[in-house]
Amino acid sequence: MIRAGLIALYEELSEKTEAMLMAANEGEWQQVTDLEAERQTVLTRIKAYPILNPEPDEARQLAGTLQEILDRQSQLYARTAAEFDRCRKLIVSTSQERKITQAYTAR
Repeated sequence: MIRAGLIALYEELSEKTEAMLMAANEGEWQQVTDLEAERQTVLTRIKAYPILNPEPDEARQLAGTLQEILDRQSQLYARTAAEFDRCRKLIVSTSQERKITQAYTAR
């Protein structure tokens, strides 16, 4: 049997992951970072629970919650990768502009 507190922690983890995804979709990257720190705190609390054998109903509930977390994390990683790519292109573009400006101002 799994304690209700453990299930609640997994649900909290799911909610934080959803909030991170929403923040990422809005471009609120500082909020994503802050929520990740909160998520890590929840994960630490989950790890403190002893390993228990869930009842069938608990196992189904946990499986559903874990699937939600994984789906949201996958979406979050895709959004984060797209933002990293956008930033990389911006850095490359800025670097190229700087080189061109230096080439023409050096004369």
